[in-house]
Amino acid sequence: MGAPARSRDRAPMANPVVFDEQNARGFRARFHDELREAWNVSMAVKRLRLSAIDVSDEDLRRIRTARLVLAQVRAAALDAEAHALMARPDARRRLEIILRLMADGRMRVRVAPLGGWSPDFTVFADARGPRSVLLGFHQFERTHPYPGPTLGVQFGRRGALLAHRRFHDIWNRSHDVLPAVQSILARAHRWGGLPEPVDTLRALG
Repeated sequence: MGAPARSRDRAPMANPVVFDEQNARGFRARFHDELREAWNVSMAVKRLRLSAIDVSDEDLRRIRTARLVLAQVRAAALDAEAHALMARPDARRRLEIILRLMADGRMRVRVAPLGGWSPDFTVFADARGPRSVLLGFHQFERTHPYPGPTLGVQFGRRGALLAHRRFHDIWNRSHDVLPAVQSILARAHRWGGLPEPVDTLRALG
């Protein structure tokens, strides 16, 4: 008998799947699975929500490039949220992982004011190109922040090819904000090294 196939190296799905926030195989699980198979990831989300990001070094082991395009970046809000994360020892690694991606040159961030896309989506690509796409509200919280229903859809290569092409439409009309975002996050990270930071996360709403 031959060696069993690795479960992580399964072929991309052929048919779309609809899921909701109550599904054990919801957005969080599907995002992590796809990220671990991907070489490149392209995300189009309205705004960066640091408190909602929850990825590990293992998730990013294969990632060569991570592109993030946002509809808006509010410096004051991003600064406040970054400082709030650094005030929580259990959440600091989220910021540190993002900063490491930026320092390695693997992450690019752009903003497309009045971007106009709907819904938010992420395209995952492997050696053969776009392999899957997740559409819908991007959230990682274990307790969902809204009463629901919150629906999402996952498509395989055919849908990913379309989404990848449309991502480039947005990317090409956006502009680079990586230096500014990196500066804000790095400042919060340095502040987190000071003794007894104050947790301001609840004040953010």
